[in-house]
Parts: sequence; C-alpha cells; structure tokens
Amino acid sequence: MTRRIEKRRRPGFTLVELMIVIVIIGILVGLLLPVIIAAVRRANDARIAGEIQTLAAALAKFKQDNGEYPPSRVVLSEVGCYSANTGPVAGQFVSPTPADFTTPLSSVTTWYGNVNPATFGQADVSFGSLAERSLRYLRRFFPRMVAPNTAAAAPFWHDFNGNGQPDAGFIYLEGHECLVFFLGGIPVPTVNASGAIVYGTSGFGKNPQFPFSNPGTQGTMSNASAAIMLSPNRTTPQYEFNGSRLLDDDLDGIPGYLDPLASGNSGTFYAYFVSYGTSGYDPNDVNSAEQDDLGNLVLVPFRVGNPVMGPSNTTVSPAPNPYTTSLPTPINGTGFDPNQPAAYLNPNSFQIISAGGDRLWGAGGQYSNSDDKLPEPPAPPYSQPVGLRIRENDNVTNFTSGRLK
Repeated sequence: MTRRIEKRRRPGFTLVELMIVIVIIGILVGLLLPVIIAAVRRANDARIAGEIQTLAAALAKFKQDNGEYPPSRVVLSEVGCYSANTGPVAGQFVSPTPADFTTPLSSVTTWYGNVNPATFGQADVSFGSLAERSLRYLRRFFPRMVAPNTAAAAPFWHDFNGNGQPDAGFIYLEGHECLVFFLGGIPVPTVNASGAIVYGTSGFGKNPQFPFSNPGTQGTMSNASAAIMLSPNRTTPQYEFNGSRLLDDDLDGIPGYLDPLASGNSGTFYAYFVSYGTSGYDPNDVNSAEQDDLGNLVLVPFRVGNPVMGPSNTTVSPAPNPYTTSLPTPINGTGFDPNQPAAYLNPNSFQIISAGGDRLWGAGGQYSNSDDKLPEPPAPPYSQPVGLRIRENDNVTNFTSGRLK
C-alpha cells in the first residue's frame, strides 16, 4: 500500500500582508510620535518652570535676609583691590594694576580664569563702576567683613572660589555664577574617580569678619587665629544646587548652574538678571558667544540707564538678554531717544531664563510670539536674519507660566 503524503502549507505572512502591517505600524507611529514628543516637551517645561520657581523663592528669601536681591554681575578680588587707590599690604600678594580701573572690561589683562573679551558689551559699564558696584554689595551683605588688603587681615585672605590659595587678578562673575555664589556660598571643588573637578556649595563662614573662608583648609595655617577664620561653622545655603549640574565654564573656580535638560558641556546655564532699581537691568550681566544662522555673534542694541563707556547710553549686548515691554532702543524720528531707557518685565526684581530644548536663548528685548522677526526695524550692523526669534519660543522664564510661546 502506498502511503500518500499530503503536502501542507507552512504558516506565515505573505509579502503583501507584511507590507500592510508595516504601513499600519508607520501610520500609528506617525500619529503617536507628535503626541509623545509634545508630552515629553510639556514635562520638561514643567520641570524647568518648577525649578525656576524654587530658585525664585530662594532669591526672595535672600532679599528678606539681606535687604536686596543678589547682583547679577560682580568682580571679586581676593587681594582686596576694588579701586585704583587701594592695594594689598606690601609684601603680600600680587595686585591687579591701577590702570585696570580706567580701561574697558575687554581690555583688562588681570582676570583670573578664561574670560572671553569678545562677549563684553559695546559699550559696557566701566571697570571702575563695576568694581564699585561689587564692593557695595559685599558691604551690604557682609557688613563686618575685614578688607583683605589691611593689616588686620594679614596673613589671611577671602577665598572666594574655595581653592585654598590667594589668587591674584579679578574673578569675573556673570549672572549664572552670581546665582550659585550668593545662594550657595563658597564652592567646594573635589576631584572625582575619573580625575574631573566637580563642585558643591558650602554656604558662608559664620565668622562675620571672614565669611569667605575655605572650609577645606581647616587647621593648615600655623597662626593661632587661623582656627577662628577657618571655622567649619557654616551658614546653610539658600538653595541646594545639584552638584552634577554645576559647571565652571571659565575656569575661575566659581561654577554656574545648568538647567535640567542636559549636563556638562552640552548643557546651558540659567541666565539670571537683576534690576538695579531706577537704573533698570544691565543686559551685559550675562553674555555668551551664541551665533545666528549666518555665523555672526547675536547682538542686540539696548538703551540703558546705567553709566556706560563712551558718549551715549546705548549698549550692544550679546545674547542672552533680559526681556522688555518696550523696544530695547526706543526710536524718536530717525534716531534714539536719549531720555528713554527700555522698560523691562519684572522692573523691580529679577529675570531667570532657561534656553529651553533648543539650547539657544535668542535675541531678548521685546518679544512677540506672533512673529519670528525682531520687533524693531533692524539697523545695520545689528540686523539679524529672519527666524532668530524662533529660538526664543521654547525659553522658560520666571515671569511666564511656561515657555514664552
């Protein structure tokens, strides 16, 4: 008997069936992907907005305790040189030169760290004016601090950056660094397992004469009074910064604070601007090297109320910049009105700005979410390409409930 073996068909999909399944999956992904991206974007915006509000609360507490908000740009001198007429005690540390006080910021040669002269405003506040502002704030917040250039201070110094050594030259702090320094206190640099320097914050010393002591150098000086200066008793920081997001971009030992969207060199700092009362904001308190789509530095003209170098009160500031309710440079006929500085949002407090997901701040000034062009007619050489303002749509601030647009 011959057994008849029936040939059975193997189960599976035909090519046509596979194509149909792939097309259906593609359609579903196309429908779901924008929803997923939008949900992630909203979650990131909410995370940034929540952190900005927490920072704002810390700034309010700082003002309650000290009478003013922290400044958003200062210079610090560990050798106590804040004017051309003062210098350190003879035989102590090398001093910045008196000529530094009569020169524009971009011409100062005695910075400590890597300061980029290309990012200074044109024109900017004079160095002497900035040094005077800095000393006024230090005396306001720390009224009993001993000036380090006096005999009463020798052989000690104010270790602003916590590196355990007296640094000659001026430490230049912009808004993102001022935010960390005044709310967090003296930085604590440590070396991790991979050899990189990471930062924490330690508050300020409770000794009112030496609030900028380094807590890591306790007991290393032979002088009997060193224990008083280097007391480990510290104030509690006004804000607990996430150490993984503290980055020292200019190598002066004082870090800025990155927003939570990225860390390391791919991250972007929170920009912090404070109002100086009737003088308004200083748009050069935070400047970066952001470029437009043509490869040019993003520059915006501002009419400012504070003293500037040169004959006028018009400065040209690199991005980021604070936001205004009027044109940054009010126009009277064919020129600028010299009596009309810009009107700012949050005119009596501060602005905190995150660059958002695209990592770009944009122009600043007067923002309109109905257009992607600069609100004012661009005038050479400060004209910007169309589309620059699109960068600002995802910026998150303390004066909006979320992103700007």
